Amino acid sequence: MCTSPAMVRGDKISGGRSFVLRSAGLPEAIGALLFLLGLGIPMWIALRAKPLGPFAYRWGVYTGIEIAITSVALFLFAFSALTSGRGLGGSVLAALGVIASAAAIGTLRRKRWGAVLSVATLALLIAVPLLIGDQISFTPQGQQLAQILPILAVLLVNVFYFRRRWSALA
Repeated sequence: MCTSPAMVRGDKISGGRSFVLRSAGLPEAIGALLFLLGLGIPMWIALRAKPLGPFAYRWGVYTGIEIAITSVALFLFAFSALTSGRGLGGSVLAALGVIASAAAIGTLRRKRWGAVLSVATLALLIAVPLLIGDQISFTPQGQQLAQILPILAVLLVNVFYFRRRWSALA
């Protein structure tokens, strides 16, 4: 058992600041704030969503907003890939950005085609890095696989969610 002074004080480094706060700088703090805003604002908007017939449509609104944010990110990544000489990757990301934009519009307008495109967008976000990851990514392959698991979870939730609301969608 370790009885160092830092362990006795409960993960505190001498100077009174926790190790986590001491190791994170301003860029990390700004990134964390933007991450929380990127989750919090869409959640706040989704909580005020009108019902879809007898069903709540909060997850649908949240998904539509998040896919809209994703489409903007895809266009930025496409621009980055195209300017760095990765023509195939940039073109695929731009096309995926167009599909994601249409999915966001359709999902927020409560259309069946929006639900289909929403699920297709998430499936493509899983498939594209596996198929042409070397053309679009600046991260190692192992890290790409770790990024796929949350997308897969959201894909499964969306399939279940939209299947239950299919009859109420226009």
